[in-house]
Amino acid sequence: MKTTQLTPQPMKIPAGSRGGAGKVIVIILGVIFVLVVAVVIGIWAVWHHYTKDIHVSQDSSGQASINIPGVNISANQNKSYTADELGIDIYPGATPAKGNFSMNTGKGSMVTATFVTNDSAEAVSTFYKGKAGPGEKTTMDTDDGSLITYSNPNKESVTVTVKGHDSSHDNKTSIIIIHTKESNP
Repeated sequence: MKTTQLTPQPMKIPAGSRGGAGKVIVIILGVIFVLVVAVVIGIWAVWHHYTKDIHVSQDSSGQASINIPGVNISANQNKSYTADELGIDIYPGATPAKGNFSMNTGKGSMVTATFVTNDSAEAVSTFYKGKAGPGEKTTMDTDDGSLITYSNPNKESVTVTVKGHDSSHDNKTSIIIIHTKESNP
């Protein structure tokens, strides 16, 4: 019997078929990279488009405002609104407190003002319950105050919140008035 010794021969890979799996991986990574870059550019474009027209300001008097096209929001700790701006009379002797705010949009406006008084919550609630004009009035009484809401056919509403012994206002009676008005189309 004749023995033949086999010697290992290098495997020959035909030309053009080398690195097939590597090419697929490189193509997939390239596509993922292009998609990530496109998403980042898209997010930046949207952010830039919507934030370039936003203006925020604040001054030393306590006035802060945000202006976005079509919307103006301002908060002023020291502003005292009038009865006309609030849509209802201000309780006699009440003094303005922090928490004043206004907003105007193309669809309407809102003014919020806070007042305090040494008078009882019952006296203040009775005053505002008697201020109902034409339209609908809703009241809700609690142990230490009231919530009174008026709405009228002119697309306006006024909400008055009365809270007695308000600890955030030196245990005085607080009055929060919110006046909303819908713009005429």
